[in-house]
Amino acid sequence: MTLPGKGSRLITVSDVAYRWRVRHKPTYCQGNGWTPMTFAVELAEKPGSVLLVTLPYARPDNWLLEQSMSVRPALVAQCIRKAISEGWTPNLPGPAHRLDLIRRPTSDVPPSSSGAKWTRTAGPPGPRTGSHGAAHKGGEPVEDSRDVPHSEPAAAADLTGLVGHTAGVTERVEAVEAFIDVASRLVAVGDLRWAEVEADFRLLAINVALRRQLESLRAAAMLTRQNFGHLAVVFVRASLEDVIYLSFFGSLTLEESQRLFLLLGNWDATRSLLAQRDYVGDDVMRMLWYPPAFLDAVQAKRDEVRLQLRELKKHYGWPGGDLPPGAWIAERAGQKDLYDYLHAATSRALHFSAGEIMRRGWGHPSGKMITDKPEFREHLASFALDQLWRLYVETWGAAGMLMEGAGISSDDTLDSADMEPVLSRLLTLGKVPLVHAHEWNLAPEGPLRFADPN
Repeated sequence: MTLPGKGSRLITVSDVAYRWRVRHKPTYCQGNGWTPMTFAVELAEKPGSVLLVTLPYARPDNWLLEQSMSVRPALVAQCIRKAISEGWTPNLPGPAHRLDLIRRPTSDVPPSSSGAKWTRTAGPPGPRTGSHGAAHKGGEPVEDSRDVPHSEPAAAADLTGLVGHTAGVTERVEAVEAFIDVASRLVAVGDLRWAEVEADFRLLAINVALRRQLESLRAAAMLTRQNFGHLAVVFVRASLEDVIYLSFFGSLTLEESQRLFLLLGNWDATRSLLAQRDYVGDDVMRMLWYPPAFLDAVQAKRDEVRLQLRELKKHYGWPGGDLPPGAWIAERAGQKDLYDYLHAATSRALHFSAGEIMRRGWGHPSGKMITDKPEFREHLASFALDQLWRLYVETWGAAGMLMEGAGISSDDTLDSADMEPVLSRLLTLGKVPLVHAHEWNLAPEGPLRFADPN
């Protein structure tokens, strides 16, 4: 392999001239922050084997504003020296020599250490910053990888940036609409191949989830424009479950994923059909082209599926009934904090809830109570808009490398100049808290005090 001359730079190390090059535009995975920054090095004259260096950070032009670093000549020179000490022979033909750089927390590096000390490792790059979580600390290069964990503990969920309730709902819906325009180009949901889906049901799940979430974002924006944005909170529930279930199935082997996915799919299908049978009876079902013999076979299938699910319950150890509970799925997927935060809120929006009913009633010392307080409805609309775009981004990460096989494509003309202003605008608006302080009769200056109406 020979590097393209366009875009490459010259560097001299130990009196030997080399050319190094960083890809002009990020790949699809690099743009999303799923794969890290890389660069390549070869001899300037009569090149042989190429040096491929992988950094522990995203590219500076990634679309999601992940923690990044730039490549400077001093780093390139260090990598060349390190690779040669490991046996890289740049003047001889052969396979590429790979150098993967890792990092460790800055606090582990002595203050007196100078210069970057890098090592090869098979470990993955440092963790990415999710749209819901706090940013992870940066790190310094390390000399010895044996004492370095390949992932940092997730930062505790924080409320930093919860200033979204001060931004007007009109400003927020405009920012989300701009995000929708760019996201529909970045993640274009198309058709899948039947054979590929049959081999991996997760591809279908990814396709359905991304299509539904983008439609939910559009619907939430339209509802907000019509002063009904508070109803969009129900969309958050489906998006939340997309994130945790896709993350969970992505953590399984293909064989494990296929078996559990098929059983859950059969359970849902047979349960719905048999519930319809129980409600309308066999005579009506026959009019709907469901013969009793077919329905009896469906009942037998459901019993078989239940037995297999109980076997898997013993294998995985999930608590409760025959189906894995959402909280257990979230914990296995590493999304328990997000689940605990959003599940209760979305449940109250979907189901009868005494707490939610009382939450909607706003009173005044004069004795009047209303259930359509405009400010509170706008707060719920802002909360839904904020969560929906963040969960959509989280779903990209949960889908990971399976997206290309899921019928997902991207507009090649899209670059960081299109994406960064949109995300920066949304991030500047801040997060919107689930519970507004006014619901607890609180204001910045303390508990609210009403004047005596008399």
